This record gives sequence, structure tokens and C-alpha cells, in this order.
Amino acid sequence: MPSRTPSRRRFLALAGTTGVTALAGCLGFGGDDRPEYSRPSTEGPPPEPDRHVFASDGEWSSEGFDAANTRWDYGGSAPREEPSVRWRRGVGQSGLRAPTVSDGRVYVTETDRLMVVDATSGETEWELAGETPRGKPSVSDGTVYTVADDVLQALDAETGEQRWSRSFDGPLTMPATVQGEYLTVGERETVHVVSAEDGSVNWSRRLVGRVSYPALGAVGASPFVATGTGGVYSLGAGGEVGVHEDLSARFSTPPTLGRDFAYVGDDSGTLYALEPLTGAVEWSADQAAGRHGIAYTDNYVYSVNGSTLRAFDTESGEEYWSFDVGDGTGSPAAVGDTVYVGGDALYALDPADGGGTVRFKMDLGGHVTPDISAGDGVLYVPVVLENGAEVVAVEPGPSESTASSPSE
Repeated sequence: MPSRTPSRRRFLALAGTTGVTALAGCLGFGGDDRPEYSRPSTEGPPPEPDRHVFASDGEWSSEGFDAANTRWDYGGSAPREEPSVRWRRGVGQSGLRAPTVSDGRVYVTETDRLMVVDATSGETEWELAGETPRGKPSVSDGTVYTVADDVLQALDAETGEQRWSRSFDGPLTMPATVQGEYLTVGERETVHVVSAEDGSVNWSRRLVGRVSYPALGAVGASPFVATGTGGVYSLGAGGEVGVHEDLSARFSTPPTLGRDFAYVGDDSGTLYALEPLTGAVEWSADQAAGRHGIAYTDNYVYSVNGSTLRAFDTESGEEYWSFDVGDGTGSPAAVGDTVYVGGDALYALDPADGGGTVRFKMDLGGHVTPDISAGDGVLYVPVVLENGAEVVAVEPGPSESTASSPSE
């Protein structure tokens, strides 16, 4: 059961605190600069990425889908009843992750290369070989932002031609969600916010504890960071520390920003909901979090620990339902009105029915891990096989309607 006792460890007000009494304020915004936190409409164009915390380009073009790392494509659709395989692509098992997806291209990270494949055929369009990508690239406005060791670079999404590169003193995390004109990367214990146009450093801030990929969430130039020593920070638009909390835990998962709280899971399996005004732990749940990201929607926070997917109330932490996926897994994904999760198979669940309705269970010949991404009605699923690994594109079957309503 979740604990409702607020932590006595309050956020410490440090130099540069914004004094704004909302999550947007904690992230360094105030007045007219405050971004929107209301749920966007599923009709019409998506909100502008630099003005809305739940904004994206409508595809899985970054680690956690949107600026808040919610893993929630609220207006999207994906297979619900009769899935079929569009294509399978063999990849190296080391570092296997779900790809990022943007503008009809799928970005697959191999051990020693970044492969860019056509979303329809699965055929290679171009690749960046001879380098070791450190996680998923981010894609925005026709530019791919990727990291290999200590080099951050921007590539043309259509051709792979390098637009710029910048070297740092140590290994980098992959860039956080691209927001407007900024990228956010971690280098050991330092956070850098750099220009997306040319890679020049806007500001840097050293923290206590290693910033581990992909433990970054960002809105505009204001990151929300969880470090390897249990530090949770919100940084202002100039790098000032607004609030800070030491939870005496180790974080290696990305923080997720909800409408009312920020959520983060530590390596011992505890899931925290942090109140943005004071930084207190509003609620926590033991044996609830895994070593990958969580998913957030209007009503639920979804997290996997061991072989169990759990759905918690976003405000109270009450556990609504749980589901056994049959084997250890990673991050769930919410698309439209369906929650997708891996394990001994690919599962699609109806969250409105207590997690009890399995819309489909699809055997892909191996273990589905560690996460799932989506784009244009298709799921992209990493599968570990007995001898090797694949990324599998799963689309709706011929008779299935892809229309869906927003996730509950």
C-alpha cells in the first residue's frame, strides 16, 4: 500500500529560487512564461512544444514521448484487437531499446551504429556507423540529436548529414526532449543546456550525484533532474537551483512530470510522488518501480516492478489494479485508450476495466523488453530472442479499426 505520510525532508530553498507556487514555477517559469499544464485537446494540431509540458510532434520522437516524459500519446492510436507484424528487423541485443519515431522514420540504436529505417518497409535509409550511441536519439523539426561518448551532434533527418557537433570533457547522456531552441544533456554530475541550432552552451550547473541517462525531464530551458545519489532538482531557466530534495536513494530512471506532481522511481523499487510547492513526498509505494520509465495519464501512474504492472491513482497513490506479465519487463506505454506492456509477450490492456481486460496478447517469439514506442498507428517493440534480438513493427490487422479515444 502507498504511504500517505508526507516526508519530513522538505525541498531546500537554495539561491535563485523562483518563489512561484506551481510545478511550472518550480521549473523556473513565472508570469507570462509559465507553460500550460492542462490536458491538450485531441482535436486539431498539437500544442507548441516550448509552451506546453505535454507537447510533442505527435510521434515518439524522444525518450519519454513528450516534454514531461509521460510515455502517453493521449491522441494517438495503435493496435487494439487484431495486431499483425508489419516487419521485423534484426539488431544487436546489447543496449536494445524501443526506437524513436518521427516523420515516417524509425531510429534504431545498435551496439556500434544508429540505423534509420523506413517506417513502412523497415528498409535502411541511412546509418551512422562506427560510433556507440548512448541511448535513444531525439528528433525535432527534421534534425536528429544523438550522442556518442563525449560528442553531441545534430544530423539531418533525411540524409544523415552532420549539421554540427560539440565535444565535452566526459561521457554524455542522450539529449532530453527537445523543447523549442534548447537541448538538455548530462555530463557526469553536470547538466548542460545547449542551443539546438549550433550546440553552443547556454548554461551549465553542477549538482550532487551523477546525472544518469536518461534521468532528465525538461520544459524549455528548465530541467527537472534526478541524480544517482537521490538528489531531485528543479533548475531555473538560467541554471539556478529552485528547489532540491535529498531522498537518499539512487535514481537511474527519468523523472515524469504530471499535472500536479512529479514522479520518480528509485533503484530499490520505491515510486515517489513529489508535491511541487514544498517538494514533500506526497505519497510513495514500495516494490512499485523498476529500472525503466513510468507512464502517466490523467488518472493513473503505471509502473512495473518485477513481473507486475501496477496502476496507481495519480493524486492519492491508491493502487487500482495490477497485472502479471509473466516475466520481468520495463516501461509501459499509453496510446489512445490502451496501455501496452511487455513481458513474456506483448500485452494490450484496457485500463478502464481494472486492468482485467486483455485486448490482446501477442507472442513475438521472445521476451519483450525494456520498453515500447509508437507512431502513426504502429507499435515498435524490442524483442530478445534465444539467439539475438529484433525490433518488431506491430500494426492493426486488416479488419481492425484504428480509431481510439483518449486514455483514461
